[in-house]
Amino acid sequence: MRNIIKAALLSIAVLSVYACKSEYLVQKENYDFPKDFMWGTSTAAYQIEGNIVNDWSTNGLDAGRAANSLKLYKQDISRMKYLNNNSYRFSIEWARIEPEKGNFDLSAIDYYRDLLKELRKNNIKPMVTLHHFTNPVWIAKEGGWENPQAIEHYLEFVKFTVNELKEYADIWITINEPNVYAFKAYDSGEFPPYKKDREAAIKVMGNLLKAHGEAYQLIHKIDKGAKVGFAHHIALLQPNFILNPVDN
Repeated sequence: MRNIIKAALLSIAVLSVYACKSEYLVQKENYDFPKDFMWGTSTAAYQIEGNIVNDWSTNGLDAGRAANSLKLYKQDISRMKYLNNNSYRFSIEWARIEPEKGNFDLSAIDYYRDLLKELRKNNIKPMVTLHHFTNPVWIAKEGGWENPQAIEHYLEFVKFTVNELKEYADIWITINEPNVYAFKAYDSGEFPPYKKDREAAIKVMGNLLKAHGEAYQLIHKIDKGAKVGFAHHIALLQPNFILNPVDN
C-alpha cells in the first residue's frame, strides 16, 4: 500500500513539473521567424467563391453564394492586409475553368488573373492550389478519379491554367490533401461520390499521386523556376496519458 501511495505521489509531482514547464514555455519562450516567412490565409474555391456547378453541387451540397468572394475578392484582400498577411493560398475551381470537357472558359481565367494581380499589387504572394476536393460534373460522370483518364483530363486543365497564369504565380499546389480526398470520398463516404470501398480509395490515391507527379513535371516544363508540391494532411495526436508508454 505504501508503495502505491509513493508511486501516486511521484506521478503527481512529475505531472506538476511538466505542467509548470509547459506553462513557462507558453508564457516566456520567444520564437524568431525568418524575414521571408510566409504568414497567410488559406481558402478553397468552393467554400468561398459562390455560383459553382460541380460534383458537390449536383450531389445535394450546393454552396450557393458561399462568401461571394467571386465579387468581393478585393475586400478579402484588404482584410488580409489588415491581418498583415504576406501570402494567400487559394484554389482554382476546375469546374469553373473547364465546365465541359475541352471547353475552357476565358472569362473564368480572367477572374483568377485579376485576383492574382490584386494580390501582387498588395505585396501578397499567391500560392495556387489546382485541385481542392472538387471536380467538374463531366469528370464525375466518367467515373471520377477511379478512372485513370481523369489524370489526363486533369493535366490538360493544369497545362491551360498554368500557361495562362504563370506570369503572376510561381508557387503551385497540385492537389490538396490527396489522402483526405481519396478516403473521405471513396472509403468513409463523406465526400462525393460517397463510396465506402477501401480498394477504390487505394486506387484513387494511386491515381492522385500519379497526377501529382506528372503535373509536377509539366509545371516545371512551363516555368522552370516554379515551386511545386502537394498539400499533405498530417494529424497531430496527443497521448491519453503522457507517462504511459503504450499511449505514447
